[in-house]
Amino acid sequence: MSIKSWFQSQRNHFNILSGTERRFLVSYFLYGLASPIAFTYMNTFLWRIEENVTLLILYNAGFFAALSIGFFLNAILLRWTDTPVLYVVGSVMVGVVPLAMVALGEAAADFAFLLGVVLGVSGGFYWANRNYLLSKVTSGSHRFYFLSLEGIVDTVAGIIAPISIGWIIGFGDLYGLYSTGAAYWFVSVIAILTLGAAGLVVYRADLPPCSTPLKQIFLQNPAALWQRQRFLEVCHGFIGGVETILPVVITLTFLGAEEVVGTIETATAIVGVVLLGLIGRHVKHRNHLLILVVWMLGTLVGGGIFAVLFSSVGAIIYFAISALTNTFRWPSLAAVMYELVDQFSAQGAQHRFVYLMDREFFLNIGRLGGLLLVWSLAVSSPVVGIRFGLLFLVVGQIGLLFIIKPILHSIVHRTPPIDITPDEPAP
Repeated sequence: MSIKSWFQSQRNHFNILSGTERRFLVSYFLYGLASPIAFTYMNTFLWRIEENVTLLILYNAGFFAALSIGFFLNAILLRWTDTPVLYVVGSVMVGVVPLAMVALGEAAADFAFLLGVVLGVSGGFYWANRNYLLSKVTSGSHRFYFLSLEGIVDTVAGIIAPISIGWIIGFGDLYGLYSTGAAYWFVSVIAILTLGAAGLVVYRADLPPCSTPLKQIFLQNPAALWQRQRFLEVCHGFIGGVETILPVVITLTFLGAEEVVGTIETATAIVGVVLLGLIGRHVKHRNHLLILVVWMLGTLVGGGIFAVLFSSVGAIIYFAISALTNTFRWPSLAAVMYELVDQFSAQGAQHRFVYLMDREFFLNIGRLGGLLLVWSLAVSSPVVGIRFGLLFLVVGQIGLLFIIKPILHSIVHRTPPIDITPDEPAP
């Protein structure tokens, strides 16, 4: 198949989407362009102040701990306002943290945890409403295709943003045209404007009122199947917590500064978008377990090669393999979770948003556990932690594989009508 034919095929499938779904993808693209500022490059900003893993742990621990707080506050505010309004608020708030950190300069190191908390609350607002709206406008076999397109959109943004941001920051320092501080100011302002636009794209969509008054906020008497889902989210979060820190430290230790981080993220993103485009719409429910097995093997091989070589070459090989195998992890796990939420909310058990918030809580417990592991390794033996830390991901992956299999077998597949009307909570 020629490149032209491939793009035409993707365009034809894209045209199947509703106008609302297309707006969502545009919003996700804009968010993907700006979000690396708040996450990847604020980590590098802190690393420039003090090459201390503990500082990065504090920032990210504050973020993960406060995500659930953002979900909780969002659930309360849904009693008085609509989901699209809170989506805009969350988008803009995510951009406030980079501006605050750059304004603080070196003093940001003293407020790393607090800045992470503010970012977490902001991200909680954004993801609570994004997850809720996505769970309403997609369903059945169509959902994984939309999630794959979401992955492509995020990946294309991941191709453009990291290399652009990285080289904007590194270029002035390299040639003495402007200071690194000025570059961080510039990209932070661009980020908050882009995030505001991301929110407005969804807000201006043709949506009916999406206010979702909840009679109860916390999940009551969860079914045994949902208890399994909670454990799965803990395992998934543990992996995400480790991945938040170690790749950044490995990149900055072995491969250089911001422009190298951006170039590597861009190169791996290109591989990811090609894979998603080729395979995404063909993935069925029965394929999720196989996808996760391939991802686990990729992590094991990539982490093992890095541990043996422990060099820049080993780091590049790890990132390349990670790009090849990591592409479908999030769409697969998210598709399974959304199907389970559909199943329970359709039975009138409890409100859809309550399940999404409960899932976020356990996901962040796992993330904090992953950060705790990285911190303990950094304190006890930094070299061993960097060299072998990636292999600890396999432990979480094995647990995840054993948990997800019975969940896949228990999901009842339906294709309900696609709508975005508020759920009615069970009486």
